[in-house]
Amino acid sequence: MPLMPEVARMGGATILCLHGVEESDSLCPCLTGRRLTAAAHPGGHHFDGDYQLLVHQIIEHPPPAPGRAP
Repeated sequence: MPLMPEVARMGGATILCLHGVEESDSLCPCLTGRRLTAAAHPGGHHFDGDYQLLVHQIIEHPPPAPGRAP
């Protein structure tokens, strides 16, 4: 499934894109925008099993409050 068209359909949504540095086909490095946070973490698609790192990353980047600009 081509993901870029799906991301484009998200409009002004705030996006946190996490990917492994060993991934060669991640869309994250190709994304741009002021509502985008992209972060590369050790490992591949499964982040070397360090899911706690992902949990902390997600908690640290909550979406903006409704009606507020990022």
